[in-house]
Amino acid sequence: MTAFIFDGDGNLKTRQMAPGRRTLEKRSTKYSTMVLDARQLTESDRVVIGVNQAQRTDEDKWWSAEIESAAKEAAKKPKQP
Repeated sequence: MTAFIFDGDGNLKTRQMAPGRRTLEKRSTKYSTMVLDARQLTESDRVVIGVNQAQRTDEDKWWSAEIESAAKEAAKKPKQP
């Protein structure tokens, strides 16, 4: 997981990644915790969180993607009430 923090004008201020995980065993669950401690948030900041890697059951290969451009597009959308 990666969290992106944008200011009110849509400028990327911080990118923070959750710690990596090892292979997940079948029918088990792992939870990730992410503490956003890179900078103090303001009312106009936007936080966009995305999944940038995953692994299928019984496979050694990981899927991964660069998600920063998608996060930038999401930060441009109007805030929900």
